[in-house]
Amino acid sequence: MNIKSKILEFVEGKNKISFNALALDIFKYQAEHNSIYREFLRLSGKLDITPRSFEEIPCLPIGLYKKYEIKSGDWSDGQVFKSSGTTEMFERSMHHVKDIEFYHKLSHSIFKNFYQGDNYEILGLLPSYMEAGHSSLVSMVTHLMSIYNKDKQAFYMYDFEGLHNAVNRLLAQSDKTVLIFGVSFALLDFAESFRNDSKRLKFIFTGGMKGRRRELTYEEIKDELQRVFPSSSIDSEYGMTEMFSQAYTVEGYSGLYLPGKSLRLIPKEINDPFKNARYGKTAQLAFVDLGNVDTLSFVMTDDLCTCYADGSFDLHGRLKDSDLRGCNMLYQS
Repeated sequence: MNIKSKILEFVEGKNKISFNALALDIFKYQAEHNSIYREFLRLSGKLDITPRSFEEIPCLPIGLYKKYEIKSGDWSDGQVFKSSGTTEMFERSMHHVKDIEFYHKLSHSIFKNFYQGDNYEILGLLPSYMEAGHSSLVSMVTHLMSIYNKDKQAFYMYDFEGLHNAVNRLLAQSDKTVLIFGVSFALLDFAESFRNDSKRLKFIFTGGMKGRRRELTYEEIKDELQRVFPSSSIDSEYGMTEMFSQAYTVEGYSGLYLPGKSLRLIPKEINDPFKNARYGKTAQLAFVDLGNVDTLSFVMTDDLCTCYADGSFDLHGRLKDSDLRGCNMLYQS
């Protein structure tokens, strides 16, 4: 059985292999076959380490996705995911994709672990991601639509009236839950003009304000949407271009995110990216993503977080002046 099959079976609960065992196997492979990561390990003095736990594995600074092709092994792109925004605004991170089918299977398996059953009709309100193009989120949501929806594609850009009419039509035609994946600013814009009190309407918001509004906390976004959609459940998704796996908030965790089974978050000391921080302390967020088996599974982000012993985590925005933070060795080499 190949490593991708093992990862999918692990996420689906079909084998007894541990996350740690999979992560250590992937580290051995990537330390040898990912030239950028290998050089990072060499320059960091970590090339010959033998980690006993995924928490001991060094994490590559995420800014290097803007400078290099991060690949493990020798292969040609199937496609490329790019971070949201425009090249006029900033350099876009690129995540090269060898196997889009694996990405879709993994993201669907994670989604199913959080949202059981098949009684969903999924709509998309992701204008900024669609305008920028090459979005991993749009690719994931499109795939979920192909599985759950009677009408496969259902993105509404800035057509809030069209989205409102689609919600009402779907609620009237069946007993399905209507689930809207939306970027935060667009959902708040939608909420300014349209209300709904159905218990079969669910929201999953993601992303920030993209420069369209003042940045709001998770609680502020949820409270504003809950005011207009009082009977709806309102969750949030956390993911990024450089991450094949996702995390979701769920009821009962007070706004904390829970990672998908193929994902683990590691808190790092802000001034020492090789030192793990204590649970419950504000820290720099690093992740281990088994889904990144073809690229790199061990990445240090620019996000601030608080991680907890049960695997849940909270987000506190970005580090300031973080683009070059921790990346100097490879930027200069």
